[in-house]
Amino acid sequence: MREQFQYRIKMLKKIGSFLAGKRQYAILLFVLQICLSVIEMMKPLLYKGFIDDVIGKKNNVLLPYLLGGYLILLALEMCAQWLKVNSHNQVLFHLLKKMKIAIWRHYEEDTQINATDCSESNDRFAKSPSNQKIILEEDVEKVGTLAYEQSIQYAVSILLILYTSVMMIFVKWSMALLAFISIPLTLFIAFCIGKKEKVLNEENRKNDTNMNAWLHESIDNWKDYRLWGIQKRQKMEYETFQVKFAAYNKRWINYWVARILVIPELKNEFLMKLVVYLVGGYLISARELTIGQLLVFMVYYTYFTQAVQEVANKNAELLENAPYMDRVFEQIKKNNNLRNVKSFHSIERIEMQEVSFGYQSKEILNHWNLQLKKGDMVALDGESGRGKSTCVKLLLKLLHPTSGKILVNGIPLEEITIEDYYQRVSCVMQESMLFDGTIRENLRYAKPEAKEEELLACCEIAGIAKVITSWKDGLDTVIGEKGIKLSGGERQRIAIARALLKDFDVLILDEATSALDTKCEYEVWKKIRVARKDKIIIVITHRDTVKQLCNRVIAVG
Repeated sequence: MREQFQYRIKMLKKIGSFLAGKRQYAILLFVLQICLSVIEMMKPLLYKGFIDDVIGKKNNVLLPYLLGGYLILLALEMCAQWLKVNSHNQVLFHLLKKMKIAIWRHYEEDTQINATDCSESNDRFAKSPSNQKIILEEDVEKVGTLAYEQSIQYAVSILLILYTSVMMIFVKWSMALLAFISIPLTLFIAFCIGKKEKVLNEENRKNDTNMNAWLHESIDNWKDYRLWGIQKRQKMEYETFQVKFAAYNKRWINYWVARILVIPELKNEFLMKLVVYLVGGYLISARELTIGQLLVFMVYYTYFTQAVQEVANKNAELLENAPYMDRVFEQIKKNNNLRNVKSFHSIERIEMQEVSFGYQSKEILNHWNLQLKKGDMVALDGESGRGKSTCVKLLLKLLHPTSGKILVNGIPLEEITIEDYYQRVSCVMQESMLFDGTIRENLRYAKPEAKEEELLACCEIAGIAKVITSWKDGLDTVIGEKGIKLSGGERQRIAIARALLKDFDVLILDEATSALDTKCEYEVWKKIRVARKDKIIIVITHRDTVKQLCNRVIAVG
């Protein structure tokens, strides 16, 4: 119980940091929830007046006052409910927005969360985009709901337990003591079941993450799977995910039914209410209790048991959903070790000093050194798998060196924010990533305000301008998802044109012209060399014609 209380406080402190500007709504929501509970608690007093005074004592004078009081309570309840829903939406949507933005920013900055992650984890989908999507959508939604339930609803339930306990003692203290027996039993049962649900939810979350990542991968590569003739294997793997999901649901529903339906029904409705009614009936026959008092006591007892069960359920749900909350807060924690420096206007030089890197136990780069300055056009040469692309990914902050330093204008790369750095770097990787839309839209990802003359000028350097202008829609030609309507060479040249459009200091091209024939490739590189002669250009290529245009050719590996 103590650990649950500490964890709840810790969670609420973290959530509270996202409520700036909306805290007044959170306070109002808490006050309204208390008001609604007070209104609900006042109704039994009116019921007692109807039974004992109006019906029992034939005091009809009180009837208009009791009816008027009931109507006033009803009107207040409706107004409070409307304000509560409005305040709840204000707080919830603000909280979800802020948390999702924080996670998105963390995802952008955490360069380890991608397919190039080299940790020795057995879970190949742990840091996949599909897992991040689940955290961003499903896990955050859970945390948003739990924030309200574990704070305001939980606190109000505690207050209800205290209030109804006082009222039951006021009506008949001996029967109240009997009712209090249910508290430790309810909390203990919910705690035990909650621990089992926590383990079960963690297993299902892992299966769900793996299945979503697998589906994403399978849909992207369905043509290759068909060519390889492995549809049957894929089908069996999908069925395995579904079997695990069905097994989880079967076990989870058993725990849920036991905690929410069966045990409370047996304990509260059957056992405890039966005992309370028997004791109440005996006290009525002994003239120590009236029927109206018994009715009021039972109403308060019902509210009491519901509040106790609510507290027990919230404790169990806190345990059950702790993995979801931990994952969300792990994503949005601040990196206190990041020391940002002032933005620089341009990149004058880049140095790699004694840089080493390896994937798991395989060493790729060993004490690698490289110096680049403005005006350099350098080709990285070497056999496949020797570290050329790894070197580029290190320079792009997609990987982190295991030892050594990467300096930009003499500043360690890890001390520079990604936003500052990427504003001055442009690149085309081996996979030319184009988006579903027009050529114009794809080019303007590099420079949204670019005019048509600028777009065509960069396309001219990339050797694609004449082709584009010959098409009916020109720059407004729709290229389809991932540029599927274009040839491989056309995709690469549009990607190069987009990279050239950006106002960069460093241009990195990793096998960016591999789909072009030798003559076209040479012409493209020649134009790039002339047009961007004052920039740092890093080239990965196997073609000697391109290497001849470079200042230096550096062997890697």
